[in-house]
Amino acid sequence: MWSVNVIIIKSHGMWVLQLVSLITYLGECYILLKDVLGMIYMDFTVDVEEVISLPKGRLVFSRINDSMIRIVFNGDLQIPPKTVGVSRNSSISLRPIPPSGNLLKVDYLFIKLNEPVTVLPKESVEIYFKLPVDIGVYVNNYLIHTVPTVKVKYALYGPPDLGHLCRYVDGGLINSVPDNLLGITKLVINNQSSDVGTVGKVVAPLNGLQIYLTASNDLIFNTIYVRLADSLHAEVTTKLIPSKHVENLKYLFKGIESAYVMKYGV
Repeated sequence: MWSVNVIIIKSHGMWVLQLVSLITYLGECYILLKDVLGMIYMDFTVDVEEVISLPKGRLVFSRINDSMIRIVFNGDLQIPPKTVGVSRNSSISLRPIPPSGNLLKVDYLFIKLNEPVTVLPKESVEIYFKLPVDIGVYVNNYLIHTVPTVKVKYALYGPPDLGHLCRYVDGGLINSVPDNLLGITKLVINNQSSDVGTVGKVVAPLNGLQIYLTASNDLIFNTIYVRLADSLHAEVTTKLIPSKHVENLKYLFKGIESAYVMKYGV
């Protein structure tokens, strides 16, 4: 009977040891995963080949000769390859940049809110949401390539003959993007009219978006202001004010204060 108890005790001890080992392994995997996610924003040189893993595929930098490299994206997104003159000693930097049009030239970002926001007359509200970033490939501080981190969609704001083609984002697209590729954004809506106003979409100038990357790899956009004139018209202004407090800034993508008048509905 005593020997049976010893076997049980040993068995429990082995089980506990295996459980501790599993917990330790999972903890190491979590730390490694955080490191890998943070390593998207990095500096490196290309001797033979460098491969960067992204949510939708792999970004491959291949050395052609001493003065040229080829950049290819292998994955779910339509991103054309690019051949660039980059010497072996030149440093390549991956940095967060505002969402772009990818294959098309667009100047505005069409943001569809998860649900319309109603604002009383002469009142203001603040809401927070996240926006995806693109990855900018830089050589010697020159942007040479842009890589979206999510499927690029477009929307036309306004009539076909007068409207503007925009990069489109909504909650469904945003939910498919990892947190390390999303930046927090504050939207301030000020209803200056004498009637109750409702905002369900915002069109913001892309050149007005500014991105703050912290030492802990948090992404923060600048603040977007919406001045509601009536049910159809609003002025959207990008202010160069971070959407939240920035600690230990590592990198800043600079925007310019810009405005856009929405006149085809909000």
